[in-house]
Amino acid sequence: MKRTVSEGEGGGRKDGILGGNDEAAVGPHQAIRLALLGAGPYAREIVVPILLQLPAFHLKAVWSRTERSAAYLNSLSAGGSLETYWGGHFFRNELTPEKQPYQQCHQEEGKNGGSGSGGGGGKEESGGGGEGASGMGSSDNTSRGLEDLLRRADIDGVVIALPGLVTPSFVLRVLRAGKHVYSSGPIALDEKTGASLMQMYHAKFAAKLTWSVGMDIRYESAFTKVRMMLPDLGDVLGAQLLAVRAVGAGDHATLAHLRKQANQPGGLLREMLMPYVGIMRKILGDVACVAAFPSRHNELFSTYDTLDGVIYFESGTSATVSVSLASQGPSFLLTVTGTNGKFVVKNNTMQGGYTVQRCLQHFEHPMLHPTSGTAFAIQAWGEAVRHEQPDVWNTPVQALHDLSVSMTLAQSKGMPIRFREKGPN
Repeated sequence: MKRTVSEGEGGGRKDGILGGNDEAAVGPHQAIRLALLGAGPYAREIVVPILLQLPAFHLKAVWSRTERSAAYLNSLSAGGSLETYWGGHFFRNELTPEKQPYQQCHQEEGKNGGSGSGGGGGKEESGGGGEGASGMGSSDNTSRGLEDLLRRADIDGVVIALPGLVTPSFVLRVLRAGKHVYSSGPIALDEKTGASLMQMYHAKFAAKLTWSVGMDIRYESAFTKVRMMLPDLGDVLGAQLLAVRAVGAGDHATLAHLRKQANQPGGLLREMLMPYVGIMRKILGDVACVAAFPSRHNELFSTYDTLDGVIYFESGTSATVSVSLASQGPSFLLTVTGTNGKFVVKNNTMQGGYTVQRCLQHFEHPMLHPTSGTAFAIQAWGEAVRHEQPDVWNTPVQALHDLSVSMTLAQSKGMPIRFREKGPN
């Protein structure tokens, strides 16, 4: 069934913002009406189930670059309850114009834009946490699908679950349409693009619209618990973080995704470091200086896949960080040590979550914290929209700091580099 949207729906432009709900105001007890951009595995398997379960949100529509992928998400994850939009546009990178425009869609199924509803469709091939990065646009005559969606006055906010390469331009486009934005991290793949987007947001949109950048792992209850219990350690002496991902030759989807990341600024090391930098900053505070040594051990990659480094914090505490894609055993271990003892956080793949163990004066059994970061991050954005007060941990500034620290670690090559965090929240 086709859905037709009148050309005048949503009104005109005011202060550079398109749409009928220029201030995207949401009442204190009103469900936030949402659209989703993206129909890859991350959107299908994680984001949509969360949005459908949380009473604070009403997911109404999904957009993807192809009709097939939008319909597949609608059928598989939403029981056919969403209105589907598809079709692209030739997106130019306005934030860093010297970069190449985003590639036009070359797949035949993406060349017929429009909007509709209903289920069905085939599975979109994609690696990583979103749609495939290739071909995120198509010729101008297919742009009505996305434009019609953004003109809808009954959409308060948009959740963006797309590849990092194209996310910044979609964020800017949605903000200009007068909608609140939740975009999956990172803020961008390079600091210049991220800084330009953040500055534009604060200059033109922040007074009326809330944009949050979701770094899901920062909201995991295990790390929130460690931060809350930190005073129990006494004076914090230091921390150690070890994170290993096993990547084999048979893991084709993961390999394809990581090889794409290897060609982006910061490469595989940025991809690995960003979530863990976010954890360390949440627990130990602002970063003063970093130094790290990269190395290559996995023959499946042509660039650095392992890094050992040190992060020095403004508080005087230091943390060693070791990340690698070259080991066969996936593991995560975080130890924070103080004058009164230590906290130990481990991943628990069998039960799905992280265990936190307090090693103070008396023995305590590890406590399991089920994986819940994405839900908490999206809930925090919803509260920020409702109360017009940004959540401290998912602001664009925090996301840019995570990116900057990660890039600096990846590029230091053993040289200590001072780092100063500043800017509006």
